[in-house]
Formats: sequence, C-alpha cells, structure tokens
Amino acid sequence: MNGVLLAAALSATPGCAVHYRNAARGEEHLWGFGQLALNVRPINDRLVSVASGSCAPGFCCNIDQGSVSISFGHLIRQHLLVVNSSEAADFQFPHGSMALAWQGRETNSLWGIGHLKMKTAPASDHHALISSETLTGLSASGGSERGLKFGFVNSRETSLPREDTCLEFSRPAESRGGFDLFDVRVDAPVSINPEPTEP
Repeated sequence: MNGVLLAAALSATPGCAVHYRNAARGEEHLWGFGQLALNVRPINDRLVSVASGSCAPGFCCNIDQGSVSISFGHLIRQHLLVVNSSEAADFQFPHGSMALAWQGRETNSLWGIGHLKMKTAPASDHHALISSETLTGLSASGGSERGLKFGFVNSRETSLPREDTCLEFSRPAESRGGFDLFDVRVDAPVSINPEPTEP
C-alpha cells in the first residue's frame, strides 16, 4: 500500500521548493512552487489562535529550527499557536515577492511560483503550540531531527509550556492522524488565575 501511495505522489508532484521557517521571529519563506497559508481567530479579548502552514508538492528542501530535511512527494507542515492578541499587530498574511501567485481555496491562502512569505507570531512566548507534518513520499532529515520517512507518514507534537494554561480544543490533537489544524478551534476562559484560592 505504501508503494502505491508513494508512486502516486511522485508522479503527481513535479514542483520544486525551498521552505525556510524562523520560529523565533515568526517568519516563513517559500522559494519555488508551493503554498503558504495563515488564519487568525480570536479566542477572547486577550488571546488569539494562529494557524499557519505550507504545502510543497514535489521536491522540497525544508529548513526549520536547526533541522534540515529533503523530501520528494507531497509535504504539508502546519502550526497552531495560541498567543496574546497584542502579537497580531505584526502579522503579515501570505504575499508574493517576484512571484506568480494566485489565491487558494482557503481564506488567506496563497499558491505561487517564485518567492512567497508571511509573518506570524514568534514562537517564544506562546500559551500553546501544536505542530503537524503530513508526508506522502520520501523524506530524509538531519540536524536536531534526524530520520528517514517513507510512504504516508503523520507526525504531531503538542506543547503547553505554561502551568496556568487552560485551553479547550475542538478536536484533541491526539484524536486521529492527518486532520487539518486550520479546522481546530480553541476556547479559553476570559481570566486565568494561577494562584490557588485560600479557604
């Protein structure tokens, strides 16, 4: 079955791209052929959820947080951040620079040939982060994340770095493989009191 999926992916994806993500600054760049997408949803008057992602059909070199990977097939990478609403002022939705670009089906989604870029929230001061990668094809990576992937592979990681975080996701990150982080809705109480109340 994996061989059939791999053959279908390789025959249907003639593109070539280099994708670079600087999580500390919230910047993403894609050179070549691919897609960038960004969606922002208010949670309450203090927090927003930020879904961002890239899609690279064909050959892709991906550079992200000290890790370098090369894939051939169809690669979708997504991130869902929960950040303070004050961070939203610096967001830049996907746009082209020296690129032939066209709007995707989803809101704030851009496909292009050339240079696409966008800016989201820095990942350094978040309340929650879910990262997802779906690959149909072949991938080899080195650096902080080493490994070889083949066939249809889903990987997902959830991080809640603050002890006072109280969030509810519309679909838990562990529910099933391959779901779209752009569909996940986040809810949170208006105020969070980390201090225990005394009797």
